[in-house]
Amino acid sequence: MVVKKKSRTFIGVFFMIFSVIYFYLAREFPSSAKLYPQILAALLFVLSCLITLQGVGFFEFIKSENDPPFIVRRLLVSLLIVAFVVSYVIFIRLFSFIPVTMVFLFIAMRLLGIRATKTLVFITVPTVLIVYYGFSKLLHVPLP
Repeated sequence: MVVKKKSRTFIGVFFMIFSVIYFYLAREFPSSAKLYPQILAALLFVLSCLITLQGVGFFEFIKSENDPPFIVRRLLVSLLIVAFVVSYVIFIRLFSFIPVTMVFLFIAMRLLGIRATKTLVFITVPTVLIVYYGFSKLLHVPLP
């Protein structure tokens, strides 16, 4: 457990330094191109801070039971999601963005534990339509 904490602390600090350097270097980009890399660097910094805090034991009061069936189930779900992302990339070229993404989000959220069909539909449909409208109409980025 001590090795895991030390490695999380090291990884967190490493990515905090990396994100600061990345943010600094992104300042030299043209003004129209630097916003997205800077947002990513800031997000990476925040997540790295959380990993570092986890490594130093800040979240020790949150206890979880690490029984093997739970770990095996999480591993299987993770592998299913990776396989599903690969199939998403393949199917998005064959079909269009909207139906493939709706099916992908619906099944992925189902795998991650959301069971209420009404919730799945009310999250999936607006999310896909907003993303499609944002990219195709506002940003003029063609989607398949």
